[in-house]
Amino acid sequence: MGRAYRLHAAGDQITAEQVWHAPLDTVTGGGVLVGKTLFTAGYRQNKFWFAVDWATGQTRYELKEFSTEAAVYADGRWYLFDEQGTVGMVRPGENGLQVAGKLQLVTDRVRDAWAHPVLLDGRLYLRYHDTLWCLDVQGD
Repeated sequence: MGRAYRLHAAGDQITAEQVWHAPLDTVTGGGVLVGKTLFTAGYRQNKFWFAVDWATGQTRYELKEFSTEAAVYADGRWYLFDEQGTVGMVRPGENGLQVAGKLQLVTDRVRDAWAHPVLLDGRLYLRYHDTLWCLDVQGD
């Protein structure tokens, strides 16, 4: 369970007030705060991507097309690599997460894919156990 706390300082005393709680149970630590929205994937309860309002903890929308995964965010796009070996490019919007592209990278799945994607100079690097891919993701 994810929680947000507000800290209060009075003299040398610091107290914490719980502001909200939400069903956040990330295993890969792939959540990123963009503006006032926290984008993250669950692991046990919510094994998909969803967006949480940072001020209230309320789920704004969900994306069930990808399972639990690691992600990187740059230039207004999410690059996702899920545990099934699926790669996706997703754009966050006011009405949800819009899938701009999807590719099944791993066809002979041995175990879950957990490596975080790396983005450098317009290239997306993805590792699945002993294999490394490099995708050109420059431009639109």
